[in-house]
Amino acid sequence: MHARMKQLKGMSQAQLDALYKKSTMAKMPSGETRGRVLVFREGNRPLTARFLEFFWRGKIFDAKKKTLLNRIAGFNVAKAVLYFGKSKLDGKKCLVIDYSGSSNVSVRNIIDEIREVSSGVYLGRAYRNGIFTLYFALEKAQ
Repeated sequence: MHARMKQLKGMSQAQLDALYKKSTMAKMPSGETRGRVLVFREGNRPLTARFLEFFWRGKIFDAKKKTLLNRIAGFNVAKAVLYFGKSKLDGKKCLVIDYSGSSNVSVRNIIDEIREVSSGVYLGRAYRNGIFTLYFALEKAQ
């Protein structure tokens, strides 16, 4: 695991908010990433989030098609559409991961957004029904 991703795991929500606000998103990632759940919204640890801690392994980006799949327990599921948009946190540019058109009903109300915090390492914010739920990290697979 990249040293930067390990450092993210030890950060508080306030520290991650500050880092996210300083980060940028210039280009769409492509290929496989490893993922890790970092911080849940203060006081919120829903069953879905606990499930993700144990089974979610990352995302596979297809920059040409502007789509991705999540890697969950060895399966590629939960397709999403990618586009650049404005972050709900600060209104600045981010990569939006939109599951609203997914065939998987359980993720249709989820929107993720990510920014690159160091080369090949991304910090993401997940929202369910428009409410911030958790932070996650991604790093390019070797």
